[in-house]
Amino acid sequence: MQTANNSVSLVGGGGGVVDPLSAGEVRFLVGLAFAAALRGQCELALQLFDALGRLRPNASFALLGQAVALLAVGHFGEAVAALEQAQLAWPDDEAVQAVLGLALQRACRHAQAQRVLSPLAAAARDGAVRYAARDLLETTGSSRVVNGGM
Repeated sequence: MQTANNSVSLVGGGGGVVDPLSAGEVRFLVGLAFAAALRGQCELALQLFDALGRLRPNASFALLGQAVALLAVGHFGEAVAALEQAQLAWPDDEAVQAVLGLALQRACRHAQAQRVLSPLAAAARDGAVRYAARDLLETTGSSRVVNGGM
């Protein structure tokens, strides 16, 4: 429920917990959390994504971000587990699927990665996801799946 100051109520109706963050502030914190993950500040990133996940439980970015933070510090199995959880909650989220494919590759689970990435490489709605999936498949020599064996 949107409130007058553009914050979001976490509990329906009139009385409840109010999320004091606007959508723009959430986007800023998501960017900050991803930057921390990419700089190897995994603990900070995980704390931010955990808090964001509690604020926005219906959005995939928190689990996706947690997985990116874990990938950045080499915790591939944990990243796979977070992404598998995200995939159960958001089965049609192509970004979750693409990062799951990457995590599976890094965890040396190449056959599973290929099963996740091949459909994305062939027909993802999002062009960036489609190209990323193709690139990931090519890095493991699985491009024949995308290119029809050529």
